[in-house]
Amino acid sequence: MRCAVLVVLCACNPVFGLKPTTEEPPIDAQFFDAPIDAPFTCWAPSSPPPTFSRALHQLIQPERCSEYTIAGDRAAATCLATGQYRIYQGVVDGPLTPIATLDDTPQDRFEHPRMAPEGGLLFVRKVPKLGTSPPTTIVAYRSNASHDWSPAFTVTPSLGYSETFGTPSLGPKRRMMIVGGPSIMREVEIDDAGTMTTIRLYDSTNFPFNGLPIAPNLSPDGLRMTTYAGINNLYAMYVADRASLDQPFTAQKIDLPLVYDSFLTRDCNRIYFSVTDLGTVFFVERE
Repeated sequence: MRCAVLVVLCACNPVFGLKPTTEEPPIDAQFFDAPIDAPFTCWAPSSPPPTFSRALHQLIQPERCSEYTIAGDRAAATCLATGQYRIYQGVVDGPLTPIATLDDTPQDRFEHPRMAPEGGLLFVRKVPKLGTSPPTTIVAYRSNASHDWSPAFTVTPSLGYSETFGTPSLGPKRRMMIVGGPSIMREVEIDDAGTMTTIRLYDSTNFPFNGLPIAPNLSPDGLRMTTYAGINNLYAMYVADRASLDQPFTAQKIDLPLVYDSFLTRDCNRIYFSVTDLGTVFFVERE
């Protein structure tokens, strides 16, 4: 019921105080009290995660978009335009436009764009269309100064047909979480040549979920993760953390809408997500 109420009310800005990003933000005295270069910092592992405001800030986009991820001042997302899903890019919180080199071809479909945190690198899933034999793979694309994208490398080995993945951590040996295989989730390491090595398997013995996590997006340091996951078919929003990369994650539920594509910014100040029925991207900020 709670999720249904959210979807109904999101269309009415005054209810949740939705604010397009073009609107000037309110003045916050705490901002002026802090040093100019004082950044937001992420919570320490094993400590309570920060709370996020229930005020939703809406991004104004001409298309129905989801899977919004960012790196630096650039963003990527999956958007529906003229009846077709395409991968889009643009400035953070600004308009998005299609990436022509990632349009579907007669042989392949490109989906699930995930920005690498250092910027200029985008991981996508390349899926062969019916009647073709190549395997499903993760392909990394690199951009130039004009924000044109070209293939950088293909991750090997290939994925299972139903496997998906979240945003990676920083390179050169980046971590990534993959779901949809024989275990609930697996953690892999991908080097700069694209070679993928499984580091750890997660199942109900070392992770509190028995349903597949959705969009397990990692922080740049690989020590934090947001995901939409379930226990006995009861799904909720979770954050997970750990003290070092050689440890498994522990997870805590957070009080946010039930969304499947949450993305936590590098400074842990914002969480971006979409509302499926509206096809609109929102973000919430730390309190």
